[in-house]
Amino acid sequence: MFNVSIIFLLFGSLTHCLCKATTIPNVIISGGGPGGLLTSILLNNIGIRSSVLEEAIEPDEWSSKSYAMSLNERGKDALNRGGCLDSVMQAGNEKKCSYFVDGKTGDIKMIPMAKPSLGVSRPLLVKCIEKIAKDLPHVTLRRGVGVSRVTKDDKGSGGLQVYLEDGTDIPATHIVGADGKWSKVRQSFPSLNSQANLAYCKCFGVLMVCENAVKGWSDNGTYIIVPSEESGSKQDFYIIASTLINGGMSLAMVCTNRISEKYPWLRPEADPNPKDIGDGGWKDETGMEKISDTDLSDNLEKMFQDDVPAFHAILNKDFYKSAKITRRSSWLQMSTEEGKDVSYST
Repeated sequence: MFNVSIIFLLFGSLTHCLCKATTIPNVIISGGGPGGLLTSILLNNIGIRSSVLEEAIEPDEWSSKSYAMSLNERGKDALNRGGCLDSVMQAGNEKKCSYFVDGKTGDIKMIPMAKPSLGVSRPLLVKCIEKIAKDLPHVTLRRGVGVSRVTKDDKGSGGLQVYLEDGTDIPATHIVGADGKWSKVRQSFPSLNSQANLAYCKCFGVLMVCENAVKGWSDNGTYIIVPSEESGSKQDFYIIASTLINGGMSLAMVCTNRISEKYPWLRPEADPNPKDIGDGGWKDETGMEKISDTDLSDNLEKMFQDDVPAFHAILNKDFYKSAKITRRSSWLQMSTEEGKDVSYST
C-alpha cells in the first residue's frame, strides 16, 4: 500500500516550493500506482500540473500475483482528501470484524473491529483512483514509460533532467518517486539512497485465489484459519482468507521457516541477490519452487487435509491449483545517522 505520510510530506513540500517559485512547477511522478496517482490528484487540486509516468502498458488485472488489502483510517483519510474514497468504498468491502477459525473443528469466533477497515484489491484500487485522475485538467497520464535515472540540470537552473527507459529525457522542476522499493528515483540521489535498506521477513507465504468464495462466509470481515494443536503445526503457519468484490476469495498462507522442516517441498527459492533485483517488479517478489504445479497442488491438499481438516472439507479444489510459493517478503527501511532525521525528500 502507498505510504500516506510520504505523500503528504511531498505534497506539502511542493506547495511550499510553489509559493516561492518564480517559474511554474513541472512535476514528474514516477509510478502510476495508488501513491503516484493520488499525489497527482492532490497537486491538481492546488493548481499544480504533473505527469504520471507508469512503466506498465496496461493496468494490472487480478491474478495469482495480486493481493487483497485492508485500508485503515489513515488510508481512507488519504483517499478522502483526494476525492476518491466514495469510489473505492463502492468497489470494495467494508470489514467490520475478524473471524478466527479452528482448522480442525471449523468453529468460528468473531471479534468486532473498533473501526471498520476497507477491503479492496490493489488492481481495483488503482482503477478507482486512475478513473478520477485521468479526467483532471492538470494531470497527464503516460503508460509504457519508465524512469531510468534522474540528474540535476547541468545548465545551472536548479532543475532536474529525467531520463526514460526508451532513451529520451525530459526536464522537470520536481520529481516524485512513487515507484516502489526498487525506486530508480531514490537510487538517483545518494542522500536518499544511503538511508534505504532492504529488510527481509523471516516468514514466507503461499498465495491462492479462486473465483468462488467459501459458501456461507461473510464479506464483512477477514478470516484467519489456525491449525489444530494435534497437527503439530499450530505455530508454523496460519491462513488469511479475504473475499473479493467479484465473489471470489484470496488465501494467503503465512509460513515460518520451521515449516519447511516438516514439509521440505514448501521451502521457497533463495532470497534474490541485491545486485540482481529491481528489474522485474513482481519477478523479484514471486518465485515458484522448482516442482510442477500438480505436485504443489497435491502436496498442499494433503497438508490441509491433515492440519486443517475442517477448512479443507469446505474449500474449493481450484484454490490448490492456483497456488504460488513466494519468496520472503521484503520492505524498505529508512534510517540515518544517530541524531539526524530520516528524510524522504531532497
